[in-house]
Amino acid sequence: MAWFRSTFTGKGSLTDMGDRYPILDARGQSNIKDLWVVGDIAGTPDIHAAIRGGTKLADTLASLPRPTLQTADCEVLIVGGGPAGVSVAMALQQRGIPYRLLERKRLFNSVVTLGNKRKLYRAETGLPLSVGSQAALHFDDCTVGNCLEDWDDAAKTIGPNVTLGESVTKINKRDLFEVVTDMRTHLAHRVVVAVGKLSFLGKLDPAGERNPKVRYLLDEPDARFSGNKLLVIASDACSLGFETACKLALDNDVTLVCEEAHDHIGETTIDCGCVDVAMTGSITFRPSTRITAINGGDAELESPDGTDRQRYDYILPMTRVERKVPVETLKAFGLKYENRWNLKRLWTFIPVLLIVATFYTALKFWGWDYRWGGLYVGDFYPILYSLLVVGFGVVAMRKYATEYNDKRQSRRYLSMMLFQVVFFTVLPLFVIRNGGSWGLAYVWPLSVRPGNWADWAHTKPFYLAWVLFITLIGLPLVVWFRGKSYCTWVCGCGALAETVGDRWRHYSPKGKNNTARERQIYYLTGFAVAATLLVALGVDHLGAGITISNIYGLSVDLALIAILPIAFYPFLGGKIWCRFWCPAVGLMNLFHRAKPKWIRTFGIASRKERCIACGMCDRFCEVGVPVKSFALKGQFFDMGNSSCISCGICLAVCPTRVLSFSTSTPVTLEVKTKQDGPSP
Repeated sequence: MAWFRSTFTGKGSLTDMGDRYPILDARGQSNIKDLWVVGDIAGTPDIHAAIRGGTKLADTLASLPRPTLQTADCEVLIVGGGPAGVSVAMALQQRGIPYRLLERKRLFNSVVTLGNKRKLYRAETGLPLSVGSQAALHFDDCTVGNCLEDWDDAAKTIGPNVTLGESVTKINKRDLFEVVTDMRTHLAHRVVVAVGKLSFLGKLDPAGERNPKVRYLLDEPDARFSGNKLLVIASDACSLGFETACKLALDNDVTLVCEEAHDHIGETTIDCGCVDVAMTGSITFRPSTRITAINGGDAELESPDGTDRQRYDYILPMTRVERKVPVETLKAFGLKYENRWNLKRLWTFIPVLLIVATFYTALKFWGWDYRWGGLYVGDFYPILYSLLVVGFGVVAMRKYATEYNDKRQSRRYLSMMLFQVVFFTVLPLFVIRNGGSWGLAYVWPLSVRPGNWADWAHTKPFYLAWVLFITLIGLPLVVWFRGKSYCTWVCGCGALAETVGDRWRHYSPKGKNNTARERQIYYLTGFAVAATLLVALGVDHLGAGITISNIYGLSVDLALIAILPIAFYPFLGGKIWCRFWCPAVGLMNLFHRAKPKWIRTFGIASRKERCIACGMCDRFCEVGVPVKSFALKGQFFDMGNSSCISCGICLAVCPTRVLSFSTSTPVTLEVKTKQDGPSP
């Protein structure tokens, strides 16, 4: 029972998809009528999208019939004073609609926590506005400080309708909305929730992080210390640490440590003035240094010069600002969340599993016993399969072309559709009419399997030789020069997952536990190799009517490649088979490890200075790659240090174009723990 809970429930389980967002309709209305959601928690990935989303929502609210029945404090109550919430307020004011905005801290607080010198980049994302409508707040490439200066001036127009210092605890819907705060109850006809994600500082890895000397203070820590000896731990990925150190140095003895070398510190960090302050002696600046242990107020610091221990009054980790959807808060508001596993969802999954299992079992055991129109009933399956791939492929092409302006995805989907229609349907069924022609584009063991090896050896020797050639010669070359592109440009198994499964790709399992579970793919690869060799040598029957071919056929061909992955599409995304069980992927991983050192590795490079940590890359990665962690550090990743399949979806959904395909030196995947922890 404990194994079941750890595998299927809670953090680190197969159902851990990272942040869950509220279920909204196309206009942004939640499951509660007249309760609308906008901004970060609506899935808008960046500031520009949040501003445009807020303005668009104001257009929608202005188009609704004006309420006249009950007396309320205001017509629209806005909860949250970030870019989205302020945009709604300013747009409603322009349209003459009564409103009030509640914010528990200060306006634009989530942007303030980034640090004044942090550079912001305008992304070409966000909902299209109505004709004649204009975004309430201006936003372009700038620093946080310049941006806030402009916004604070613009927001003065809504000052009389803004209430600061109130935290909303509950929202009740009766005839009117009752919005309960820690100070009073507000009545409104409509409510807009624009609270944004919660911001907090990432935790330290060394033991002792709960020591009272370690303080995680995100909001103006410089105002809380005076006359202390402080250790500030900063990172070039988060300039807030450098900026805070400069302020603290006015009244404290500050030591600043940073893992990055001095010559690797970026322009944004240098702009904080920290390096200049360090030169005057106000800050003890230690680049290329990391903290390895904490004991009381003692911190062990490791640098190229060696390891030393120093005592500090307080230790302030400021290596990164993490943002999470405030799930518990929004649950209290009555909002329903996507892919939330409960008893109702379980009872939805069971009939889906039974229907898929019945279909594929019938296809396997009876699909080739009956003929209709010159074809076996089973032959109609690839036709149906192709129709699904083409139909949903066209939908996906339009989605990535219009919403994300990514032409590469159009080419990729077109490639998958052509291979599925031509090589996996038309040629084997209507042109060559030879089952071996499946192997023209399918590698082992997706075409020739242990169960049909002997038949291919006697009746289809050319196709058997061809499959071995493309598997042992062609596939390594593809892997060495283009990673797992075969999976996302050619393979029919991946085609269904990438097209039909695209709408659920964000449900894919996330976290280190699920990365560790990917190891099971090598057991399947070993089983496939052993079964194929034994059957090829004539060793198939194990006695009592049991054969290796049947064991492989029922466990892998029926359960793991067909029934479970497709049944899990709407619940765990489309790549369960490809990520955890496909022997061909296991073979690709082994080919990658054998790659000659002179061949540069194909993967994805990142520009950390452009990363806004929105998490859209992680959310839409169908194989659970922690893309955001790599991007925040400016690291290169490929199939060697992740399960990346080179689909490029993370490039498409990234609003600030942090990622790009590139080449680098080989790296090797190491999974050191099965326990989830803070992102690196």
